[in-house]
Amino acid sequence: TKINRDALKNAAHYFMKDKNLMALGGTVLIDKPKTIAQKAQEIEYEVFSFTKKMLGKADAVFVVPGAFSVFRKEVFQIVGGYNNAHNLEDIELTIRMQKAGLKVRHAHDAIVWTKGPDTIKKLYKQRLRWSYGFIMNMLDYKAMLFNRKYKNFGIFTLPMTIFTYIILLFVFMYSVYKVLSSIIETIYKIYLVGIGQINWPTFDTFFINTNIYVIMAMFLYVSFILQYIFGREISKVSKKNFWNIPYFLLMFSFLAPIWVLKSIYSSLTKKKVLWR
Repeated sequence: TKINRDALKNAAHYFMKDKNLMALGGTVLIDKPKTIAQKAQEIEYEVFSFTKKMLGKADAVFVVPGAFSVFRKEVFQIVGGYNNAHNLEDIELTIRMQKAGLKVRHAHDAIVWTKGPDTIKKLYKQRLRWSYGFIMNMLDYKAMLFNRKYKNFGIFTLPMTIFTYIILLFVFMYSVYKVLSSIIETIYKIYLVGIGQINWPTFDTFFINTNIYVIMAMFLYVSFILQYIFGREISKVSKKNFWNIPYFLLMFSFLAPIWVLKSIYSSLTKKKVLWR
């Protein structure tokens, strides 16, 4: 990870302004993406820039990232150091700090550049570890869910992260179901009337699908685009990479549900997920 020249100075400024601040995470961006996997992550991390700043404003930071984090030394006297934590040490330490009532923020202007996994296989292994580690840590800290004692972190951050997993799996499974149903229906029609009698799809705005699932999908895509734009603005990213968005959408629409399903299976069967 490469650290911007002013990153530490900017991070220190937060501690100088707020004597109660105990830890913060910086903005992590992908450095010089070359492969499709890295270009997909470049978009993802720019979106993270927005969500992390919003969570910081709400005192509901989910993770002080391992790539760049700054602590007051008292933190480790209060909650201890990093634990094994199912190979997801940075999130577990952040949850532990939140549980102890320590103030944790995000420094959007303390920017570092990291090298993301350069192949789909490596990305899959990394995210499988992240997803498995999150599930196992949620089991360890389930008492914090919807607990007003932990304010926005317990009421919003943790439930919304779980809800995101549920929505991801629902959309994936529903999409697979609709595609398979459409294929089976088309094959059945061809079998009954022959291929020459099939009316293949044509585009007409009158027949735009207004099904609630389609409207939800459109809302999610619009929300994603706005987060991407705001994230770039927050991180002062000038490089044009809009055309990498299809890589992100394809990669995470099809690959993410697979690693989530695998992580759920590993959690249920108590099969540990290795670092690599």
